[in-house]
Amino acid sequence: MLNILYKNNSVNYKIVSVEGEDFYLVPVKDIEVKERKVAFVVGHIPSKQGFYSTALGATEYEFWLKYANDNLKSLGEVFTHEDIVDYTLRQSKMSKLTKDFDLVFELHFNAFNSVVDGVECLVWKGNKKMLEVGNYFCREMVKGMSYDNRYAKDISTGNGAGFLEVTKGDAILLEPFFGDNTLDCAKFDIDIYTAIIKKTIDFYYEQS
Repeated sequence: MLNILYKNNSVNYKIVSVEGEDFYLVPVKDIEVKERKVAFVVGHIPSKQGFYSTALGATEYEFWLKYANDNLKSLGEVFTHEDIVDYTLRQSKMSKLTKDFDLVFELHFNAFNSVVDGVECLVWKGNKKMLEVGNYFCREMVKGMSYDNRYAKDISTGNGAGFLEVTKGDAILLEPFFGDNTLDCAKFDIDIYTAIIKKTIDFYYEQS
């Protein structure tokens, strides 16, 4: 007998096949389905909006604020930082808002010298699960939009470390492309990116 768990319209079923015969559905009442608690934090603040990308015609803050509001609310809760210039203080305040979430993304894009390109992400040093999740995200970006893979990096200092350190749940800072690289910006596809984030969330919970 083959038993497979299946959920449809908030009802749990067991898909059953007996000795290779036809499949049929049996309702199951007592299967626990874990609630997904995912948060998305828009990087930067109104008074310090991060890098301005001429290719995108927007700052990091402007670009990801619109993207998150348009595309991510079905996948989790969207947060913006208070307009506090002190980085440590604003990350501390944000960590209190996201303390009950399992998985917290912070949304950014990279910038360096208009030549360097590719996808990378940052996780807290020693968090092996999130390093695996981060590398999954990077691989999907390579497959989905042909970005060069700069891989997930586990850090304890430098840009982004403050967010990763104080966030109570598992945290990941996404930098899917370089905003000062015209070709990188041209590759970016909103629908594909949203699908990749969804797949990354699925992958995270599969590891739980």
